[in-house]
Amino acid sequence: MHSVENPLDRNGATVLVRALDTVVAVRFPPGSEAPEEFRRLWSRALVDGFVEPNATVEVSLSDPSERVQHDLSSRITLAAIDVRSRDLWMLHAAGLADPTGRAVALVAPSGTGKTTAAAHLGRTWAYLSDETVGVDARGLVAVHPKPLSLVVPGALVKQQVGPDQAGLVAPAPGHPIRLVAIVLLKRDGTSPPRVESVGRTQALVQVAEQTSYLGRLPRPLHFLNDILDGLENLYSVAYGDVAELDPVIAGLLAGAAVGDRR
Repeated sequence: MHSVENPLDRNGATVLVRALDTVVAVRFPPGSEAPEEFRRLWSRALVDGFVEPNATVEVSLSDPSERVQHDLSSRITLAAIDVRSRDLWMLHAAGLADPTGRAVALVAPSGTGKTTAAAHLGRTWAYLSDETVGVDARGLVAVHPKPLSLVVPGALVKQQVGPDQAGLVAPAPGHPIRLVAIVLLKRDGTSPPRVESVGRTQALVQVAEQTSYLGRLPRPLHFLNDILDGLENLYSVAYGDVAELDPVIAGLLAGAAVGDRR
């Protein structure tokens, strides 16, 4: 890839964003104001200059703005996943990292608290994603700093809030981000959190269920198993109040054993 003046953006209608370390071109109808709102929401993912995009998302503005931005978040994520699906393990997870690049993935099904956890914990540790954590064969994380998708009572779609707007910590520059722990997250009202270490076989089964395009990976179960080999910790955490997760995440990112306690 080479960086030059962006020939796609002469009318201000195309925005390039980096998602899961791939470039997605988002094309708006000329003359619309939507690109400015989009740039605010995706401020941490904007590409400077021009890089040849790996995928393109075309935008229709027939819907209200909040629905447009909500749909765009999903479409960009899916476009990036499709491009990287043969070389990244795509976990349905929120991702957080410490200043040295040590990262934890909070794995859970959609609608079970990943974004709420990311919004709270991301004020202490660097926000990587609230939805998709991509991990390569070396255990390195491809960052996806998309807007957080927050449930608003009475709203038809989730509200999109950029990580800068939400006051979340950005990853420290100059450090590769490496996955060191996976947490199988379950929000069931347990207080204080119940933290249990997870065996390799159990973890493999559960994380496979929360993986996109698993079949596209080369020798997929071996691919996942090799990454699990490089992890320091595998845990399941049942909890009720997201604020009670702070010491759990602090321990994992410090490399401490925090399992089998309540």
